[in-house]
Amino acid sequence: MGSGVRSVTVNALSGVSGAGAKPSVKTGFVTANENANAYGAPFHRHTPEIETVLRRVGETPEVTFVPHLIPVTRGELETIVVDLEELPSAEEVLGWYAEDYAGWKFVEAREEYPHIAHVANTNRCRLSAALDGRAGKLLLFAALDNLLKGASGAAVQNMNLALGYEEDLGLEHLK
Repeated sequence: MGSGVRSVTVNALSGVSGAGAKPSVKTGFVTANENANAYGAPFHRHTPEIETVLRRVGETPEVTFVPHLIPVTRGELETIVVDLEELPSAEEVLGWYAEDYAGWKFVEAREEYPHIAHVANTNRCRLSAALDGRAGKLLLFAALDNLLKGASGAAVQNMNLALGYEEDLGLEHLK
């Protein structure tokens, strides 16, 4: 991300299947249909995980993470707002993605902002970036299918790598 990260705000839209495995009133059709709502704010249980990863790359900002339940079965769409001392261009960020994820079979970065429909029923994660120069913010976007690119797809990928198989074995049709 570069130096001088002052703050990070993550607004995450999550399909009903991402709101927990246990059925509840909030994930039932009558409540979730034709509705959207924030939950877990101001300190969601995933906030420490996000901050831990940022510390691994040398950044120590406080993170605001607010997930929102939306009426789709599967998928997540994140808009991440990063307040930086020095702003890169969106093209630079896309270049970093291309470099960092070169050879990754299920991660792709594009200029077009991702949609949940781009990744639903796949093991892909789609990334994009934009710059709000007026407000001095870097905008990062990510979309994935939380049921496939989430824990289950990651488990298959990790098993394949641990056993010396091709990373996409059993997942190749989910690209």
